[in-house]
Amino acid sequence: MKPTSQQFLTETIQLAKTVRESMVVIGGRLIKIKEDGLWEGSFETWESFTEAIDMSPASASRIMTVYREWIEQAHFTVEEIAHVGISNLYAGRNLLETKSKEDALATVETLRRSDVEKLVKGEVADHEHKIISYCTICRERVYEAE
Repeated sequence: MKPTSQQFLTETIQLAKTVRESMVVIGGRLIKIKEDGLWEGSFETWESFTEAIDMSPASASRIMTVYREWIEQAHFTVEEIAHVGISNLYAGRNLLETKSKEDALATVETLRRSDVEKLVKGEVADHEHKIISYCTICRERVYEAE
């Protein structure tokens, strides 16, 4: 039986969520594989192992750094951070040193990666985030009352 459009959309959303969560989990696995030398005996080098999983050593390092800093050190769960994406989490890892972990996560959730990178480098002032709504007819923005 052919899935309905809604079923197909729902399945696709779940697959995307699973992929994002899997990338974070892979970070933890890569740490174990590298630190315990599990690649040795099956691959000549760490680089040849990362090639086998279609990942550059630099990408593996970024994913491992995200896992170490957001999961192991800041004690977030995979589910709490995976929706943000590896690129933003990696770019915003230093925010964990200057903000509360909740504020660091809120920042990387709401800003584009390029803005996170500028913020970390001190090239832009910190942002104040507000929830906004807009009229679906005229598109006028309505800011939440404080």
